[in-house]
Amino acid sequence: MSYGLLTKQYTKFSEEVKQGLFQSFIKHTKANVEQYYQQKKEEAKASDLKIGYKAPDFTLSATEDYSFFNLYTSNSEIIVLDFWGSWCSPCISGFPKMKEYYNKYQDKALFVGIACNDTKDAWLKAIKKHELPWTHVINSTKNGKNVAALYKVSQYPTKVILDKDKNVLGIYVGETEDFYKKLDTLLK
Repeated sequence: MSYGLLTKQYTKFSEEVKQGLFQSFIKHTKANVEQYYQQKKEEAKASDLKIGYKAPDFTLSATEDYSFFNLYTSNSEIIVLDFWGSWCSPCISGFPKMKEYYNKYQDKALFVGIACNDTKDAWLKAIKKHELPWTHVINSTKNGKNVAALYKVSQYPTKVILDKDKNVLGIYVGETEDFYKKLDTLLK
C-alpha cells in the first residue's frame, strides 16, 4: 500500500483497530508515513541547492562527547560536508584520499563527515576503525530534519564544498577527482 493511501486509510480505522493486535505495526507504519512526507517537504525546500546558492543550516549530534555541531556557527574559510555511511563501500574506499586531504588542508578548511542511514554504534565503530580525524556528525530523521534530504543527497558519498558565507562552491557525487582538484584550487 502506498504511503498516501495508507495515511488516508489509517484515519478511517476505529480506535479498537488502532489499539488492537496490529497496534505496534500501525504506529511504526504511521511514523514511516510521517517521515516520508517530512522528507518530501525537505526535498522540495532543497530544490534551490545549487552552486552559488546558500546552503541550508543544520544542527546534528557530533562524536565529541555527543555534543552538537551547527553549520552556521562555523567561521572556516572553506567547509567540506562529506555525506557517507558505514555501510557504503565507495565511502570507505575513499577514506585514504580524504585523510590525505584532511592532513594537507586541516588548517585551512573544516571537514565534516555526515553519517547517513546509520546506527550510532555502526557510525562510531567506523570512525574508530578507519581512524577518521575530522569532525563527525550523524544524520537523524527522528529530529524532523533529515539533512541528507535537505541537501538532495541520493548517492553516497556526496561531498559539498561551502565558502565562509555558506554558499555552495561545488557538489560532487561519488568518489571523484574533481572534488580534490577543486580543493587544491581553492586552498593552495
